[in-house]
Order: sequence, then structure tokens, then C-alpha cells
Amino acid sequence: MTQPTPWSTLTSAALAALLSLGTGVTVAVEASAFIVTDADFYPRNPAKEALGRLLFFDKILSGNRNVSCATCHHPFTGTSDGLSLPLGAGGAGLGPTRRPEEGERGVVERVPRNAPALFNLGAREFRVLFHDGRLVADPAPLGKIHALDGIPLPAGLDNVLAAQAMQPVISLLEMAGELATNEVADAVVADRLVGPNGAWDL
Repeated sequence: MTQPTPWSTLTSAALAALLSLGTGVTVAVEASAFIVTDADFYPRNPAKEALGRLLFFDKILSGNRNVSCATCHHPFTGTSDGLSLPLGAGGAGLGPTRRPEEGERGVVERVPRNAPALFNLGAREFRVLFHDGRLVADPAPLGKIHALDGIPLPAGLDNVLAAQAMQPVISLLEMAGELATNEVADAVVADRLVGPNGAWDL
């Protein structure tokens, strides 16, 4: 008799191979492989959580004050938006009913990547985020976060999810808005992200 194989010990290639075999294959899985505990996450900070919850639903983080994080990651749509490509700044509506609105500067563009669900992305196991891997955490716990695309990050970010959450704020399509519509977008276009009157400061 073979020993049960926890899913956590399978590489993605091995799991794909098992799944491709189709019916007739039985894989024993221990229930403990699926249990998520507080130890799987970074230490909690109730004050940061309360502030984060308020900011997540507040449009104040967007350049034109017309979109929030929850616009594309709403709990009603499983913390995503139900769209293959999101509509950020300048769109109207929520979830799958969100639509582009034509403004003074033309039709609103879609964000060129999907809005992923956020469940458990704050777990310690996530050391790299974005499909191109452009945000990477040092191996040490709570190590420095590196943005491989060269975009400077604001100080005080202690994990890759915190760093990832700051990216839409400086994306013209997602939250910053169009050039000449607000000071945040103008700072982003001028490549003025850090320091006084930089996009992070604004």
C-alpha cells in the first residue's frame, strides 16, 4: 500500500501529469494538506487592517477619485470583477456590468491583464507576484521587496501583496487616470513617483 501524497508536496508538473491521466487514477490526499492557519500568514496588525479595509472601498486613492480597489476586486464578485480585462479609471458600473464610458479624451482603455481574486494572497508562500514576476521578496521573512521593472516602491511595505496593492495607484489605466486630469497622473507621466510632490506623496 502506498503512502498518501499531500498536494503540497506535488510540483505543478507532477500534479499536471496526474490530472492528465484521467479516470482510473486515485490520489490519496491528507486533509491536513488543505488546512490554512494563522502561521501561514504574516503577523496581523489590527490598526493596519482597519485602515486597509476603509481605503480598499474608498475612491480617494484614485487620481480622479472615481475608482477604488474594490471596483475591480469586489466581494460580490469573488474579489475579482468577472471580466476578462478590467475597466479601471473612467469606467462605470461594478463587476460584469462595468462598461467603458467615452469621455473628453476618447474611449477608456481596458487594463491589459485580469483582476485576480485576492483570497489568501497575503500568505507567506507568495514570494513573487504578477505573471511576469516583477515583484519579488527577499528569502528572509519580511525581507526587502524588489520591483524588477525598476518602479520605485514607497517605504514601509513588508510583503509582496502590500507592494502589489500599491501598483494600481500609479497605473494610468487602473487608478491614476489620464494625463492632465489630475496631479497624480501628471506625476506618474513625469516619472515623479518618490519624494515631495511625487505620486506616492500625492
